[in-house]
Amino acid sequence: MPQNRPHRPTASRPVRPLLLCLIALIVSGCALTAESAPRGVGPRWVILGDSTIAPRAELLAALLATLPPEIGRPSITDLATPGAALETVVRTQLPARLAGAADLTIIMVGMAELDTPEPPTAEWLAGYLSALIATIRGHDPAPVLLVGPPFQNAATGADRLTVARGWRRTDQYQRALRTAAQRQSAALVEHDPTLSRWADGAELSAWRQGLSEALRLRQHVGIVQPAGPLDPAAWVSGLDRNAAQRLRGRASSALASGHRLDVLAKVGDSITASPAFLAPLSTAAADLGAYRDLAPAIDFFTRVPVPAGLDDQLAAGLSAGEASWLDLSPVVSDRTEPPPDAESEQATSFTRRSIAARARWAAADVLAGGNRSALGLELSDLRPGVAVVMFGTNDLTRATLEDFEAAMARLLEGLEREGVIALLTTLPDRLDRAEFGRLVPEFNAAIRALARAYDVPLIDYGGPLAFLPDGGLADGLHPSVCPAGAGSFTPTCLRHGYNVRNLLTLHALDLLRRNVLEPIQAPLTRRAPTP
Repeated sequence: MPQNRPHRPTASRPVRPLLLCLIALIVSGCALTAESAPRGVGPRWVILGDSTIAPRAELLAALLATLPPEIGRPSITDLATPGAALETVVRTQLPARLAGAADLTIIMVGMAELDTPEPPTAEWLAGYLSALIATIRGHDPAPVLLVGPPFQNAATGADRLTVARGWRRTDQYQRALRTAAQRQSAALVEHDPTLSRWADGAELSAWRQGLSEALRLRQHVGIVQPAGPLDPAAWVSGLDRNAAQRLRGRASSALASGHRLDVLAKVGDSITASPAFLAPLSTAAADLGAYRDLAPAIDFFTRVPVPAGLDDQLAAGLSAGEASWLDLSPVVSDRTEPPPDAESEQATSFTRRSIAARARWAAADVLAGGNRSALGLELSDLRPGVAVVMFGTNDLTRATLEDFEAAMARLLEGLEREGVIALLTTLPDRLDRAEFGRLVPEFNAAIRALARAYDVPLIDYGGPLAFLPDGGLADGLHPSVCPAGAGSFTPTCLRHGYNVRNLLTLHALDLLRRNVLEPIQAPLTRRAPTP
């Protein structure tokens, strides 16, 4: 069977002529015909871009009311127009902006590009924005505040895979703005993908934070990240109060189907199949450090003995064809911990050798075989209530992004039919080959969008790894393990990839235990008849 070529993003419109136009503006001294806007007593702010992304009038009034007195009351020159694309900003709005000085430039873009049949790539957007900001800065050094398209609510009747692809593109554009902001020291209004545009003051909070950063940049005040232990709550989403209510319905379905809510399945490739993932947390060597409050989650998911999993007896019961796609070769985890004690008679959810997690697998592999797929075998053998899922590291080498999304959608729908709650996990970077590393942000954007479209929790594993030495990787591909073991959460050990994954996963499992699973199990336990 021929293999799909890796997804290669290409710009859908020429960039070079427009960048040359921007450079020409700088070199020519910006001989423009537009007159300067009148300067007021306070600072002058200029707004460029798409006015459909602009804050509402009441929101803008609330923002201005919170400005410190020393900032003054700004006069606002609004050059934005409905549906303006970046090309419109450069050709019609930029000349008016450069006709006079400004104390702050606000650029709101991305919505028009997303609405085109073939949206430009995120790389194109980041490069174009960087050039635009450099042009403005060449005229005067005032700070720039970038605002991208908000995450829109799902269209009525749209299928979830289509919705996920729309959110994925929005996520990619948001990250392109972040790249441009980092390159040019600009501020950014961050939209929260887990909230709708106007929910619970989220938009006001995002604008306040972005504006505050822009004003600090104007005053050349350094922004220092606070030191301290890793905060797993910053990297786990989809387990808030509203989400917990929806997930309880799924947990009830799992119970009705004969699943155990305190049993966990591991679904993925070698990074999930490795004995460094979760298993070390159930050993005496585990050191939770500052995260001792997560110990009840370990007890909850390891108190029930489960079948050993992918052992010789199970393999013997499979046909030759089935055994071949199960891949019974040793797990690729040479820089991980030794497997759990071989003499142990009982496995737990953390130590079980999952049928649905194998080295070199892509998302489609766990679904291969129809009714006898690896995922189906794992669910029937284990009867779990929860599944930790991470695919993509191998998919990006041999599948298109669209193929990956479609396979993940089928996987999530299969778990949902059984009532099993999926915990989706984003990917670590790929430092072994640059062409693969460039695809990781796109696949992670797809994973985040799928989590939202299918209403499942998300562990954003790729996020904190970016702050670790070597990206938290041992060989540019597999996560590293602390010498003290992957079950240690000391500050030193949390500089290693598997230690961080175990912490984030345990935090997500603890939230799930407290807010979803135990509230469902407790009434049943109280009603159980006394033998």
